[in-house]
Amino acid sequence: MNLGFAPGVGEVDNAPMARAEWKRRRVVERVVEAARQARDPESLYAGLFEALAAVMPLTSACWHLTDPATGVLTRTGVIGEPPGSFEQALELEFGREDIASLAEVMRRPRPVSLLSLETRHEPVRSPRYREMLAPEGTHDELRAGFVDPFGYWGSIVLFSSQRLRAMTRQPTGDRLDPAPGVAVLDGGDALEAADEQARAFLARLAAGTGSPEHLPGVLFVLAAQARRRDPEQPARARVRDREGGWHLLDACILDEGPHARVAVVIQAAPAKSLVDIFLLAHGLSPRERDVAMLVVSGLPTGAIALTLHLSPWTVQDHLKAIFDKVGVRSRRSLVARLTADLDPAGPSGGAGPV
Repeated sequence: MNLGFAPGVGEVDNAPMARAEWKRRRVVERVVEAARQARDPESLYAGLFEALAAVMPLTSACWHLTDPATGVLTRTGVIGEPPGSFEQALELEFGREDIASLAEVMRRPRPVSLLSLETRHEPVRSPRYREMLAPEGTHDELRAGFVDPFGYWGSIVLFSSQRLRAMTRQPTGDRLDPAPGVAVLDGGDALEAADEQARAFLARLAAGTGSPEHLPGVLFVLAAQARRRDPEQPARARVRDREGGWHLLDACILDEGPHARVAVVIQAAPAKSLVDIFLLAHGLSPRERDVAMLVVSGLPTGAIALTLHLSPWTVQDHLKAIFDKVGVRSRRSLVARLTADLDPAGPSGGAGPV
């Protein structure tokens, strides 16, 4: 794990790094044990809070369960006495523009936010800090989402009367995918309308075929599937352009009848949706793909075993088979291989086996 220490020049005292790594490992062990002993969401989050409060000056927390598909909050709970009221929190979370909303944090590559860092140590920039946290003596807030390749499962917000210190660097320079685009095909499959983003996507998909108005054939296939309304064959496809970028296309009908107009939503394919393609291309079994997905999410062996109801030894056997099939020797190498093969800007230029 990257602890955020810059390499030094000359002799370096490794003791602080070793202590930080030991502390991190102890926290992970406590969190895994809390998850293992939890009987319900209340005991899970209470155990998590206790594990983190052993190394952080925490005063209270609020936690949430979410719809795995949408991330919408479906249940909430509190530990201690969090600042503000439920009604105030709802207003600030959903009715106001603020820094690091839960919905935005949950969709980050690393779903964690520390308010003091998000505001560059000027938390007064945040409405919830000015109106809810500071008046009750809370001076920092840590938000974390529980997300894996299969969905959004929950989140927790931890409050402290002190400024918290990050043990890891905040990710910087994360590349943001462009917003989705929408194109509309008429009853004869001619392009009736398209916004700027859709035209940009179509130009990349049609590269080398002439004008961007020369539509890629996948649009016609999706339009035909959408008009059939077959629940067994959803009008969805992942398509790779000539530069190695992946795009996700979803089509739906706008009218009734066999010649209904069709809207196609085009967006950059989420990286998580591509991992399974890579694993399938390397011949991994369903259970091996489950294990590999959790490895990519950063889970240690014990947590993977707990999640999949396997023994740690079985997880290790699956890992050995995964490494052999993909041609790597370690978890880090597996993640690096995925990054190289699925990122068109990576070393392989997106020319992997998928």
